[in-house]
Amino acid sequence: FQAEPGSRSVGASVSLEDIVSLCKRRGFIYQGSEIYGGLAGTYDYGPLGTLLGIRLTRRWLKAGRRDATLRVLWVGLVIAVPGFALYPVMPAPALALAVMFFAFVGQATAAAAGPASLSLLAPGQIRAQLTAIYYVVISVSGQLLGPPPVGWMTDHLGGPRHLREAMTIEVLAAGVPVLLLVWRGLRNYGAEVLAVERAIDGQRTAVVDG
Repeated sequence: FQAEPGSRSVGASVSLEDIVSLCKRRGFIYQGSEIYGGLAGTYDYGPLGTLLGIRLTRRWLKAGRRDATLRVLWVGLVIAVPGFALYPVMPAPALALAVMFFAFVGQATAAAAGPASLSLLAPGQIRAQLTAIYYVVISVSGQLLGPPPVGWMTDHLGGPRHLREAMTIEVLAAGVPVLLLVWRGLRNYGAEVLAVERAIDGQRTAVVDG
């Protein structure tokens, strides 16, 4: 980028450092260490949840379960939904942190299993697009189903002192239907994965014979 003639930085190019500095001043980005203080921003439960999902997936695949990835998604939701519903109403900070640990592990487990479950049902040529759509949908729905309903309920429940109850209600209202939906999908998911595998094998056989 080049500054316009007459501006304060005539002829000066905009570097990456300038962009990062502007974004930090305007509140678009922050370093984790600046938000949480020191090394606290480096703690992350995502790898633990992903590792749990991988171990469960491998175990169920060895047992012949074609619905292994969707089962892992359901297990992650079973852990995450109660955790996120309970931690706001915990009577002590230590208990809230302990419950949040399980909630974030479950969230990471479900987040890793979601795209994997979709990719097994999608044709190879659109798997990447389907994964991108998945992340767009959960990102947009998270913004729409998260802060706005919590803010609305907080106002109608009597103000900021009821924020905890609003957060719990929001998680239960959004999480329980998703749990039931995934549970019902388990009945047919394995059969659909098998049908896709047979169709792929049939196409390969036809190509070889041709």
